[in-house]
Amino acid sequence: RGPGVKRRTSFYLPRGTVKHLHILSHTRASEVISALLRKFTVVDDPRKFALFERSEKDDQVFLRKLSDEEQPLRLRLLAGPSEKALSFVLKENDSGEVN
Repeated sequence: RGPGVKRRTSFYLPRGTVKHLHILSHTRASEVISALLRKFTVVDDPRKFALFERSEKDDQVFLRKLSDEEQPLRLRLLAGPSEKALSFVLKENDSGEVN
């Protein structure tokens, strides 16, 4: 890998695969990111990643980046049972840089 070359690593779980992550309603997004990376044995700096809120409405998908202090489980509980109303996506920051 030469200087200035950025490397991205992606992994996808097969459809229907379930991985459990036990968190509390007051667990912050930054803590969820760290826990997910540990769960999937990703050794990158957690600050390179962001948790996004994903919602669907009228066949449109909306993504919103959560701040480090937001509480994903609390948001999910308030949204109700529909996964279309609210789910979460872990993504590497666009630049791949540590925030």
